[in-house]
Amino acid sequence: MFLPMTMLAQNSVTIEGVNYALKEDGTATVTGGGDAKTTTSIEIPAEIKDGDKTYAVTRIGARAFNSYTALTTVKLPETIVAIERQAFNRCNKATEINIPSGIKAIGDMAFYRCQLLKTIPLPNSLDSIGQQAFAWCTGLTEATVPTALTEVPVSMYESCTGLTKVTLHDGITKIGNKAFYSCGKLTSFDMPPKVTSIGESAFYSCKGLTSITLPEGLKEIALEGFNQCAGLLSVEIPASVTTIGKGAFKNCSALKSVVFKGSLELLDELVFSQCKALSSITFPTGLKTVSTQAFSYTAFEEFEFPASVTTLGPRVFLGCPSLKKVTLGGTITTMDMEIFSQCKALESVTLGEGITGIPQGMFLHCEGLTNIQLPESVTEIGQKAFQYCNSLRLLTIPKNVTSIGTLAISNCKTLEKVVLPDNLTEISSDMFAVDPALTEVKFPAKLKKIGKYAFHNCTSISKFELPESLEILDESVFAGCSALTSFIFPKGVASIGSMIFNNCHNLNYIDVAEGNQTFLSKDGVVYTIPADGEQTLVVFPPKRDGVFTVPDGVTETAERAFSECESLEGVVFPEGFTTVGKWTFAYCDKLQTIVLPSTTTSLKESAFFYCKAVKSITCNALVPPAATTSSFDKSIYSVAEVSVPAASVEDYKTANIWKNFTKIASESGVENIGAETAASLTGIYNMEGVEIADSVENLPSGIYIMTYRTDAGTTIVKKVMK
Repeated sequence: MFLPMTMLAQNSVTIEGVNYALKEDGTATVTGGGDAKTTTSIEIPAEIKDGDKTYAVTRIGARAFNSYTALTTVKLPETIVAIERQAFNRCNKATEINIPSGIKAIGDMAFYRCQLLKTIPLPNSLDSIGQQAFAWCTGLTEATVPTALTEVPVSMYESCTGLTKVTLHDGITKIGNKAFYSCGKLTSFDMPPKVTSIGESAFYSCKGLTSITLPEGLKEIALEGFNQCAGLLSVEIPASVTTIGKGAFKNCSALKSVVFKGSLELLDELVFSQCKALSSITFPTGLKTVSTQAFSYTAFEEFEFPASVTTLGPRVFLGCPSLKKVTLGGTITTMDMEIFSQCKALESVTLGEGITGIPQGMFLHCEGLTNIQLPESVTEIGQKAFQYCNSLRLLTIPKNVTSIGTLAISNCKTLEKVVLPDNLTEISSDMFAVDPALTEVKFPAKLKKIGKYAFHNCTSISKFELPESLEILDESVFAGCSALTSFIFPKGVASIGSMIFNNCHNLNYIDVAEGNQTFLSKDGVVYTIPADGEQTLVVFPPKRDGVFTVPDGVTETAERAFSECESLEGVVFPEGFTTVGKWTFAYCDKLQTIVLPSTTTSLKESAFFYCKAVKSITCNALVPPAATTSSFDKSIYSVAEVSVPAASVEDYKTANIWKNFTKIASESGVENIGAETAASLTGIYNMEGVEIADSVENLPSGIYIMTYRTDAGTTIVKKVMK
């Protein structure tokens, strides 16, 4: 509040160290005087003379004694009618200032931070007091409001931490914003009977209040009106109240019970949040909406909303540590996210028929939830709806559900069985990720797609029976399903994502159902059906060991087709093969030997990334295949022996990427078959990678690729000559 200042001054004078502004109407305003750091006392006379004219001293001007840090006593004359804004602001050693009995106005921050003042008697003549007039007067123990005022001004006694008693007359109708903010020693408060409005943060952090009686006729409790009133034990809301603001009783940590005596349509955001002892409530009649975190972190053990409630906002019961049982009626038509998130003791939930959706994160981290029956009216389940429900063993999804969000049933440590509805056409990304106890999933007959990482690290599932309707399997769908030993792609699958079986270390055989129009299986390896002279090796079973010879007709490998095949020791590609795809052999950490045909043209990004055991690379292409900086692991550049056509040695030594290898030589440097080698022989292949014999007997003269076992049990691949 800013008080008007009369701008009629003709001149100014200094009398006995005090400065005055003289005005034509015969009054004088004190504008200051003395030294702000050394002046200890001030006495203002009722009148002064300038020449032969007498002036009545009626005002203490704005900032007149602002920050006079040595000032202890002030004596004002009865002629003073106004103390303007910041007149005694931050006079933090002042212990005594008299307020004249006829004063009319005190301005904003007039006595702000006068911390040693113990009493400031306010005469009833006062009809105007500015904002923060006595804020931070921490030495004040008693406070009053003059009878001429009908409102307690904004921040009038804010942070008066020593205040223990407040006397308000019966004519007060409004408690202003922050009026008693952080008056922590105030233990009781007699609310005047005509108060209709309690302003924002009016009693914020009045931690000593144990009870308060709200008058009939009160209409509004504004934003954070009683926030952090940590001693408040109970509240009765009068029937006249129509509005309760956000966080009105937030952090009232001792509050045990709340009674609404009338009707109210809305409980606003955070209204009882962090009321850690609150366990009883009598709801207002006609309640329709409960907003964000209205009861978060409260002490309720059981909860049932009245039938009038139709809308629940986000996180209504977030983190309620004692909540065990909840009943939600079918009249609730709108629910927002994470309503019961982190209610770790929640065991039982009853949802009324008529509820149509389970919103995002509704039961997130409800680690005690053992059973829930979803009503048939549910059609949609949001993402993370049941994530981290670590006591849930069985979940049956209602038949009308057509949409289930990502991560909806993930990280449920004890979940064993899920029954999916017949109308569901898509399993979303990460839907069952990290459900280690899951052993059975009943898939719907109309399923079309399974999203990426849907069953990631479901380590107990040993078999998937997928419907013929399935068309799309996204990347890493079954990654980490370590109990899988075999798998069959159904008839309708037309798209298989990369890394689909990443870290499925026991998977040894992959089949494709008869009649599939896109893929086929040969010896447990999946390929595309040849078309226009091209064929792609799509996915290789991760448990396979030894050396694998890619069949004739294959022209390229799919992204990550062999990724993390940890037992694979060698690979031989056939003539006609052209391209090793991105990340095809990434992390095959036992891969030692690579044989590429003359038709090879490209090694894509990270094709052999982190294949650090590679010792031998044979590339029969006359032109060095295109490669990227990540096609090979850099650690093998000085170790691996690279054999290339004699006519191309110099080309390889200067070609991009290939030039990094230090051991590039002609293919003519082959070994002769020795007795020891022949004795441990496991396979003989021609230079196109086709296995032609398992013994050197009757083998025509020529150059061959031979595999044999060492005493340590590892497989070695060499080019040999007979």
